[in-house]
Amino acid sequence: MRKITLSDVERNPNAITQVVMSDGLRIILRALRADDAFLLGAFFLGLSDDTKSRFGPHPFTTEEAENLCSHINFRETIRIIGVIDAEGEPRMIAYFIFIPGFGDRERERYAGRGIRLDAESDCSVAPCIADDFQNRGMGSALMPRVLRIAKRLGYRRALLIGGVKAMNLRGIHFYEKMGFRKVGMFSTSGGIENYDMIMEL
Repeated sequence: MRKITLSDVERNPNAITQVVMSDGLRIILRALRADDAFLLGAFFLGLSDDTKSRFGPHPFTTEEAENLCSHINFRETIRIIGVIDAEGEPRMIAYFIFIPGFGDRERERYAGRGIRLDAESDCSVAPCIADDFQNRGMGSALMPRVLRIAKRLGYRRALLIGGVKAMNLRGIHFYEKMGFRKVGMFSTSGGIENYDMIMEL
């Protein structure tokens, strides 16, 4: 597996990968670019409240889409998007956040369980699929590609950003199928229970 660097992604955000589903649907996976605000905003606005409740690292507004696209820094966060051709127009159907390293809260929670995180070898991920493309095997097809990118960048473990809600049984099953394992439970300020999950790449 050929190694890549964050500089490689920065120089050529389009050069990631292509996925062809069993029904022939062709999906381009690439890094978010500065000119993607319209695509990203349309994706955010199309998400249901249920999907937003399971994936909430930031607001889902056109303003936030414009903000994210105008402040791209691949050394802090790589936002990987899945784009298809929808009747001659590009449409974004998948959104993955990939963070080299992890947040302070993750560091504290994992340390409390005796797990030492390493910013040089650990990274963080979070996936989101458009509602009308869920339950079609999209996550199972795309998530391994994103994890492979993490491995090509030299990371050895991946953890879920913000964990996964304990009540989200379908999500937990999906992550376990991808190779993640539960390492402990924590509660948010609103009293919602979540599992931290991590995997070896």
